[in-house]
Amino acid sequence: MFKYFIILVLLMSFTACNKKNEEKHSSTASTPLSNHTKTVTDRNKKEKETVKHKPVKHKPVRRTNLFKEFKAPEFALKNTTGDIVKLSDYKGKVVLVDFWGTWCPPCRRMIPVLSSFVNKCGKEGVVLIGIHSSGNSPGPAAIDDFAGKVGVNYPMLLGTKEVENAYGVKGFPSLFLIGRDGQVKHKFVGVHALDEIRKYVRVEIDKK
Repeated sequence: MFKYFIILVLLMSFTACNKKNEEKHSSTASTPLSNHTKTVTDRNKKEKETVKHKPVKHKPVRRTNLFKEFKAPEFALKNTTGDIVKLSDYKGKVVLVDFWGTWCPPCRRMIPVLSSFVNKCGKEGVVLIGIHSSGNSPGPAAIDDFAGKVGVNYPMLLGTKEVENAYGVKGFPSLFLIGRDGQVKHKFVGVHALDEIRKYVRVEIDKK
């Protein structure tokens, strides 16, 4: 009987020790986890506060180069039939002056665009004048023949080096938009879409 009593006491002691060790282990393991969670929470809170109060830096707005207006130089040039045409003949009107050449592929691609422009905007009082380059000119008869074949519906004049220099022509085609006040408002170099040209012309048409 005493023997069974001793075995029972030993079993109870072993069970109590295991239970105590489990509670101790559980308590020890939970403490670092709780501290870690609190640390992460505090750090996230600080980061949010830092982001919230960080000043926003705005990039400076870069201005595009605006076209500098200038007084349109007067010219008096012959057309393909020998008549003199002056810029002053169109005083008070919106005028487009196209410097071009029959030898220039981009110039030839612009002709249908400009012809369409005349059809759409000519009735609004806008004038379009073509000025053939002074260099590599095939002569008035050849220019007139070319214009007839490609359907040009605006005057063609024979350019001079002086007029080209006065307008600052550096390449072909070069299209200058002249407002009612005689100032060059915009310059188009190369091939441009009809809608783009009309957008700038519309501004000048609407000025009264």
